[in-house]
Amino acid sequence: MEWLEKMRPQKPYRYIFYRLNIISKKLGNNPPEFSTMLIIAITTLFQFFFILLGIGALLGEDVWGLFFSGSNFVSKIIFLGVFLYTNYLIFIYKGKWKFFYEEFKNESSEEKKMGSVYLFIYMVVSILCIVGAGYMVHITSPYTAN
Repeated sequence: MEWLEKMRPQKPYRYIFYRLNIISKKLGNNPPEFSTMLIIAITTLFQFFFILLGIGALLGEDVWGLFFSGSNFVSKIIFLGVFLYTNYLIFIYKGKWKFFYEEFKNESSEEKKMGSVYLFIYMVVSILCIVGAGYMVHITSPYTAN
């Protein structure tokens, strides 16, 4: 399991985790690192669905319907469980989040300003992915009146 300890996300995700973790601490979330991991997992999941649904829309397939009608409840729970566990391994396992904090704690005020911009852009894009995924479900669903 040594490879799990060495596995870490790309620098932008480490920075986003660091900034969201600071916000979670200020909001009093307990434990803040778990709340931060959930936020990143949920936004990444919607980004994944947006890409998957976009490919389905280009191919003219109802990917959302295939996922929800073509699989049972247990397989959906297993998928979400594996997805959350993977995020846990990437961000939290053996205190990895502490290394992210150490990596960015001495940033200058200019770097903090740019980091806030990056975090804002990430969150806006994530929200647009949620809206876009909903729209793609609407346009590709055979149950929607055209």
